[in-house]
Amino acid sequence: MPLSNSPDPAVRDAVVRQDLGNVLHPIVQHKVLETKQMVVTGGEGSTIVDADGTEYLDAMAGLWCVNIGYGRTELAEIAADQLRQLSYFPHTAMNVPAAALAEKINGLMGGGYHTYFVNSGSRLWENAFAGEGGRLEHPECGEVVS
Repeated sequence: MPLSNSPDPAVRDAVVRQDLGNVLHPIVQHKVLETKQMVVTGGEGSTIVDADGTEYLDAMAGLWCVNIGYGRTELAEIAADQLRQLSYFPHTAMNVPAAALAEKINGLMGGGYHTYFVNSGSRLWENAFAGEGGRLEHPECGEVVS
């Protein structure tokens, strides 16, 4: 049920019913959503638009994961090309995109590093502490002990 940014109360109401019946919102109480809903339909740059056509500044960048902005078609095209070639492969083997990105990151950091790809900061720290027995070492700060 695609939404355009043109207000259509019937479509908006259908999305609200569909969402309330199927989506868990861990940060917002369900009772709040039953009385007050914002249905976001699009975004560009740092601006989002709701189903009523109202524009908002997304100062939290989609909870800090859209810091490059919405509607970046050049990134969508690059991602689509990569998804067609190899959408994902675990690090049980080597792959071209991971090797190339890690090399680029290493170069930006001045060399001498390895990149560890994970999907969240908490996963990074869990694995780092488990792999190092609770001991991590930073090249400038020295040892960090948990």
